Amino acid sequence: MGDRSYLLLHAGFFTCGFHVAFLVTHLPGEVNLCGLPPGSGELSLALIGLSNIVGSLIAGACTQRFRSKYILAAMYGSARAVDRLVLGRTKNQVDIL
Repeated sequence: MGDRSYLLLHAGFFTCGFHVAFLVTHLPGEVNLCGLPPGSGELSLALIGLSNIVGSLIAGACTQRFRSKYILAAMYGSARAVDRLVLGRTKNQVDIL
């Protein structure tokens, strides 16, 4: 438990799990509040799931060349950067997808 890498790994997994649970719970309601069709939320969740599968396969392949901690740092950092870009925009159907 005292290893810094171990703690950071668990913090990353917690962040990812929390993020996915938050989206699944709140995205349909947010889509409704924005006045968008319900199918937008459903398609968004499907695309998130598909992206997670593809991303997992790519990340697994990248472990052949790079250290896992750098791959995880790039994945979590890029996800947070995209979150910040999306949060600052007016919501429309393209943003939800």
